[in-house]
This record gives sequence, structure tokens and C-alpha cells, in this order.
Amino acid sequence: MASRAEPLAALDATIAVTRVGDTRLTTVPFLAQVGVRLDPEGPAAARLAAVLCADLPGPNRAVAAGANRVLWLGPDEWLVVAADGQEDALVASLAAAVGED
Repeated sequence: MASRAEPLAALDATIAVTRVGDTRLTTVPFLAQVGVRLDPEGPAAARLAAVLCADLPGPNRAVAAGANRVLWLGPDEWLVVAADGQEDALVASLAAAVGED
């Protein structure tokens, strides 16, 4: 299997010392990311929140959902982020939760 290289690896030293006010920038390579779009008031949203063990965040918010993070992207869109290697399990659990509604 071919090795993967972090796209920003060449900038790690620069990023590690970059600060914006009290905020420090860092990279986190190779995270599993799954976009979800659904009616936030519908039954699929409630099932998704139950599977994630966290309410779906509102505008300009993110929440910790166990080992995952859920980020609000728009009125009916979220990004669920998990550890590298969790892509298949994440997609399967989210698809089962959302169903066919």
C-alpha cells in the first residue's frame, strides 16, 4: 500500500508557531469526513442525533459527539468528522440512522 503524505507537511514548522491572537493554528491530517443533508426538523435528524449522542449544532457551531465532531455548514447541512480509518463505519452508522426519509 502506498504511503500517504499530509498535504501541509512542508508547512508544519510554520503552522506550529503561527498564532492569531490567542489562537494557535495546527493541522490534523487524514480525518474521515462525511457530509449530511436533511431536514433539521424531520425524524431523520432526531435519529441522527440519537446515533451521534449529541444534538445537531445550530448556526456557526460545532459539537463533540463522542469521538466525533459535528459542524454546522448550513440550515440543512452538517459535516461529521471522525478519526482516520473510521470512514466505512461512520458512513454505515449515519446511513442507517438517516434511512429513507
